[in-house]
Amino acid sequence: MQPKSLFIGNSLGDDFDDGMIDKISRVKIQYNKQNIVAIGLFYESRQIYKYHNFCGNAVSKFYFYVWEEEFLIEKDDYLQQISGTFDGTYITSLQLITYNASTANYKASCEGIKFVIENYGDTFSSCNGSFNQNGLTSLGFKLIPLNYNDFERINNKIHYLSYGHHYPQIYIPQYSQYLNYPSN
Repeated sequence: MQPKSLFIGNSLGDDFDDGMIDKISRVKIQYNKQNIVAIGLFYESRQIYKYHNFCGNAVSKFYFYVWEEEFLIEKDDYLQQISGTFDGTYITSLQLITYNASTANYKASCEGIKFVIENYGDTFSSCNGSFNQNGLTSLGFKLIPLNYNDFERINNKIHYLSYGHHYPQIYIPQYSQYLNYPSN
């Protein structure tokens, strides 16, 4: 089965494609005041990382006001949603949300059209897109389905967070008037 792919932006500059089909375990983002400059992804089972357009020189980071942040995804958690803004040329902000409600915001200018990449029950895998010397011009991800056990665990956690301790794990119809309870 071929994974689904979702894409935002215009393919301008150098293209990249990780080609990985694996859970993303860590994301590194570099951004400046105008847009997202670079993205780096770390994959779980292979411990492989892919950097795209990273500014590694400390002097360059200082001169161009580039900030770098990292978002760790727990072993039992998965990326649920990637959203942000796109100004027609560059991706100007990114927000990452996991199924366990961990979030990371990378806000450069936040100008442009808002986008959301999400498909409930799936998680993000391979990253592709394009960049030039000023930043990311497009970004896409392949989606892979969660396995059944993780999906059930996440659903139970969502229901517990929504309803608190009143949420039953298994629904039992309330027909107590038909049951024979011992009288005291």
